[in-house]
Amino acid sequence: MAGIMEHPASSRLNYIAAPFLSVVLFLAFFWLRVFGWIMHIFAPLPLIYYFFKSGRRQTLTAVLTIAVIMGFVFDVKMGMLYLLSYGLPALLMSELILQRATMENSVAVTAFAALAATIAGFFVVYYQPVSEIYAMLHQLVMQIINQTAAIYKESGIPPEQIDLLTENARHIAGWVVQ
Repeated sequence: MAGIMEHPASSRLNYIAAPFLSVVLFLAFFWLRVFGWIMHIFAPLPLIYYFFKSGRRQTLTAVLTIAVIMGFVFDVKMGMLYLLSYGLPALLMSELILQRATMENSVAVTAFAALAATIAGFFVVYYQPVSEIYAMLHQLVMQIINQTAAIYKESGIPPEQIDLLTENARHIAGWVVQ
């Protein structure tokens, strides 16, 4: 299967460009405010391209290598998040595309698998009771809501709307987590 999209100008740079771009898009989520949130949804796309250009084995090797490097450079959780939320879903979506699954089925199966794998992975890493995981997720959603309120203030959104968001943040977080 390697070389489905061969191009005569292939070089060693091509073998690291797509995985590197995937990492940049993934990390943009954490470092760039609004723009990073938009960019991170595209993080798996370079890996999907790489899958069809270089093959299953090289893509899996690249994903695992990136996850290990991110685990060493940043944190084990960051490496695991990349692996479970971006790397493996990109591989799964590539396989589904290769099998000519419909786009709707590919996206649905991949989204469910990524969510299930990420939840299971963090459950293993944290190994905490469900109530503690719920509290941790609730706190994470609260942080995201507070960041959103800060962005709204910077954007010039009317203060009444920001107050409405912050006053109901606890209820919104509870609804999102449940």
